[in-house]
Amino acid sequence: MPSTNRLFDLLSAAARERLRPHTELVHLSRGRVLHEIGEPPRHAFLLVDGMVSLMPFTDDGNTLEVATICNDGFVGLSLVLAGSPSPYQAIVQLPGDAYRINGEAFYREFRRGEELQSLALAFVDDVMRQVVQSAICLSFHTMGPRLSRWLLVSRDCTRSNTIELTQECIAHRLGLSRPKISQALVTLEQRHLIHQGHGRIHIVDPKGLESISCDCYRLAKQAVTVDVVRRRS
Repeated sequence: MPSTNRLFDLLSAAARERLRPHTELVHLSRGRVLHEIGEPPRHAFLLVDGMVSLMPFTDDGNTLEVATICNDGFVGLSLVLAGSPSPYQAIVQLPGDAYRINGEAFYREFRRGEELQSLALAFVDDVMRQVVQSAICLSFHTMGPRLSRWLLVSRDCTRSNTIELTQECIAHRLGLSRPKISQALVTLEQRHLIHQGHGRIHIVDPKGLESISCDCYRLAKQAVTVDVVRRRS
């Protein structure tokens, strides 16, 4: 199976062959929920492109994004954590394709203690770092740098300077009101860092956007670089 999922590509040919009968390529449409809060995932999704947000909810329905998953890992972390119920909803924010693998087969391969186990646990560690960094970012960083960081993360996920999301969707993910997001985007546009269209944002100056982003973006990029090197060593 051809793949551009980094985790899948790092598996041995033997591991990919064992997973092949339990794997299918599927398209993930925007807004699709891959698993709900309180439910153990039934499948692992290894994204080829697109982006998935991990979003916990309060009792009164408030939410925000605590981590994103792109083509460097998998959705369904609870499969390798004793199958415990998920504390967040996994929802597709940017559409794309993914390898959907039967959860039992994925866990069986994980239990072999070979490449999938080490790669999956390394990715769980990546996500935990994202959750911690999200808490720091929410508590100590202002809206402009947070928004800039989010735009850059989305750009890295899609490998494109054009992000097709509405202001309302961005506000939902950042736990902010739409008017505040709208004003912040206008400010970025006035600085010639982005250009807005209907339901889409084009990053005009990625380097300039990075210069005003909070340190969370730089720290996340460093962590990913170190981890990729470690996985291949």
